[in-house]
Amino acid sequence: GCNIIVILITKVHVSPFSKRKVMFRNQYDNDVATWSPQGRIHQIEYAMEAVKQGSATIGLKSKTHVVLVALKRSTSELSSYQKKIYPVDDHVAVSIAGLTADGRLLCKFMRTECLNSRYVFENPLPVSRLVAAVGDSIHPLIMLWSIQTSMY
Repeated sequence: GCNIIVILITKVHVSPFSKRKVMFRNQYDNDVATWSPQGRIHQIEYAMEAVKQGSATIGLKSKTHVVLVALKRSTSELSSYQKKIYPVDDHVAVSIAGLTADGRLLCKFMRTECLNSRYVFENPLPVSRLVAAVGDSIHPLIMLWSIQTSMY
């Protein structure tokens, strides 16, 4: 079977102790669980802006083949292009749209999960379980900024 996993990586939260305090406009943009009085979640808006600045990635799947396409853009004339498509296992590959550093870390996590499955069960990890494992590892990071550095 052919499988496509497209991961969208954005920095949803910047620590209030970070030197980059430009993003923080008010007391309601400290995390993704805080609504402003206007009914907005500012961290989601920041993530949507980051997506607009990222490059496109497309995955197409048929019964026998998969095609992953990623637009490679350099951020400036002095920087080089970044790799956007990564193989994870024999049956899974990832195309990254957004911050490639975070995407590479997620890809490393996914490779480890696939290797563990092959070692323990002598079978490839089902994609549904891989997606669940990624979700289980990312969800606490999204909700609590204080533990963001503990995943990797």
